[in-house]
Amino acid sequence: MTHERGRGDAPGSSAHYWTLALLGLAVLLTLVLLVGLSLMRANDDAGAGQGASPEDEADRLRARFEERDARQVGELTEVARRIREDLAPVLKEMSEFLPADGPQAE
Repeated sequence: MTHERGRGDAPGSSAHYWTLALLGLAVLLTLVLLVGLSLMRANDDAGAGQGASPEDEADRLRARFEERDARQVGELTEVARRIREDLAPVLKEMSEFLPADGPQAE
């Protein structure tokens, strides 16, 4: 059993064009809807303190920045310790070959 395509289904026909146009429109509307929903969610998260006084909002931001700063100080301290541990043997060997007071006269 074979299925014959009608003239309206042929590529390049007007029905084929409209089918693709509707499909494209559906994809576009879906993307617009998804972007809109994600923006609404972002605004809801950002506006969590909405209705609060400017002082309350400033206090909330200061607290977030203090938490961030404390976390970053901890991370940077760990990085500095690792670097010190990695470089200490190298610097010790370098000091044997390149003394701080310069080359010794023989």
